[in-house]
Amino acid sequence: MKKQIIAGITATMTVAGNAVTLVHAEETTPTVDTPVQDYVDTRLEDIVQQDAFKKATQADQEQQTATQKVTDSTSALDKAKKDVLEAKDKQTQASSALTAEDQKAVTNIKQKEQDAQDALNDYTKQSAALEVLKAEAKSAEDAAIQAESNKKSAQDALDKAQKAAASNEEFAKAQAGAKAKETAVTNAQTAYDQANDAVKKASTTLDEATKSQKTATDDYNKAKDAYTQAEDKLIRANKALKDAQDKAAQYASKDALQDAVSKAQTDVDKANADQKTAENNLAAKKDAQTKANKALDDANAALTDAQTALTTAQNQEKEAKTALENAKKEQTVAQTALDNANKDKTAAEAQLNQAQKTYDDALKANADASEANKQAQDLIDEQQKIVDDLKVKADNAQAQYEKGFKGFLEDIKGKTTDQSMLDTINRALEMLAGTVGSTTVNGKEITEYLAQYDSTHTAQNLENALASIAGMEHTNELRVKEGLSTLNTNYAIIAESMVKSDVAAAIGTHPDYDVYSNAENLEKGSPTSPKAVDHLYSEKEIFDQLVEKDSEVENYRYDAYAFFKKYPKDFSNVGHYLNIVNKKSKYFAMSLSIVEDYKYTTNNKWEQAFGYSTQLSNGMELYNISIADYKQQLQSYVNDLEFTI
Repeated sequence: MKKQIIAGITATMTVAGNAVTLVHAEETTPTVDTPVQDYVDTRLEDIVQQDAFKKATQADQEQQTATQKVTDSTSALDKAKKDVLEAKDKQTQASSALTAEDQKAVTNIKQKEQDAQDALNDYTKQSAALEVLKAEAKSAEDAAIQAESNKKSAQDALDKAQKAAASNEEFAKAQAGAKAKETAVTNAQTAYDQANDAVKKASTTLDEATKSQKTATDDYNKAKDAYTQAEDKLIRANKALKDAQDKAAQYASKDALQDAVSKAQTDVDKANADQKTAENNLAAKKDAQTKANKALDDANAALTDAQTALTTAQNQEKEAKTALENAKKEQTVAQTALDNANKDKTAAEAQLNQAQKTYDDALKANADASEANKQAQDLIDEQQKIVDDLKVKADNAQAQYEKGFKGFLEDIKGKTTDQSMLDTINRALEMLAGTVGSTTVNGKEITEYLAQYDSTHTAQNLENALASIAGMEHTNELRVKEGLSTLNTNYAIIAESMVKSDVAAAIGTHPDYDVYSNAENLEKGSPTSPKAVDHLYSEKEIFDQLVEKDSEVENYRYDAYAFFKKYPKDFSNVGHYLNIVNKKSKYFAMSLSIVEDYKYTTNNKWEQAFGYSTQLSNGMELYNISIADYKQQLQSYVNDLEFTI
């Protein structure tokens, strides 16, 4: 179905150096044949996925603990996936509007999403590994604490064992006491043996004294018997003498008497002598008996003393033996205690050694775990630094991104030394600042118009700039179909197109602001730049009808200004088409501003600016580049920022 067209045209002529004609055309699409998705919506997947990636990255940075980080990051990623799914639904609806470059951009974003997922998975694994390392470090620390406790217990046991082993002194005392008791027993035994020997000697002496006493007694008795006998003899001799004296009278003669008396006296003398001898012998025997008795008494006394000493020695020996037995028992007890103490000491030392080893192992494990934890923490810190650096870069990139086309110009400005390119970039920057050409439109400063837009709706928005490139490419495709050359672009005309687009969208018509452009097309409501171009180009059908009516019209097909001069009444119906196919154009640009006026299917406001000469009156040469090169530059710049963000 043919689109209903309401066309308005304004034409003015400005003489500056060469005569330059400014041709303006505006076209509006109040209705659309079929529902179409806003081109911005077709880019929604890019934006949403960028936002999801940014959220995932920010979530990673803001989490206070590894677990919370993973949880928050997963939540952010889930939301991102949900947003992406919603965006994909919109993408499906608008798939017919996507160019190959858009498809490539979507693929890149999907790859970034996958990279983000992979990074999150790696982070999750590293966080889990860190938790394991922390658990191991905690276990090692607990083991070290337990080992320290075990070591203290072992040390206490060792101290106790050593204290018990200190009874070595007690044992030594007991042992010394036992030895003293053994010495006492030995001494007692010696004393006993000596006493026993003394008893034996005394017994022998007693025996000998007894024998001597017996011998003396026997001798005494014999002497006594001899004395008795001598006495008897004396008595008998005396009796005989008396008898002889008595009988003297009886003797006849004195001689006979004398003989008898002499004989009797001799017997008496002999008897006296014998008595005397017996008496002396008796006295000697008596003395011997007395001595023997005394010796016997002495021997008995000595025996008694020896027996007393023996008894004493026996008692002492018994006491010494008892003391020795007790000492031996005490020594045995002390030995047992010592052996047990030594065993305890040995066991305590073994336990202490084991505890020390366990403690040392725990310390090493703790040190290893600490080192592993440190390495893991270092890795996390390193990754956190990377994340922080990435966040700084992302923040910088975000700030750079929000600078829009100005940021792009500043970026490429820093990468070139070509003076013509630098001059063109500087002019473009001045134009975006509203300081080139007329600074007012309809009595209002250009900067005031530009300030009305946020970073999303302005033509300087990078996504809007990218969205416009497809229309520039399509414009050249249509020119080629017409047998015309393709047009280049330059940064100055792009900047001018953006300013004109924002101002035109604000005032609702052509802004009458021209610096490097000679012609302008405005289009409202098309979802994509190629559709906007098709809408503008559709006036070809009207132009062809004019040719059918008047073949001479064909001579003006590729010269918009000449047609305007020849057929001013018809120009308003075909001016957009003629601006697109004007063979005098050398460069052009296309821009998108978004104004929420809700009059059309979309709020898109498209602008095309065409320039006829690259050589300016001040001698400056505009630096032109192909649409493909410009697209590659801008797309790479945006991709780098999006990847960083």
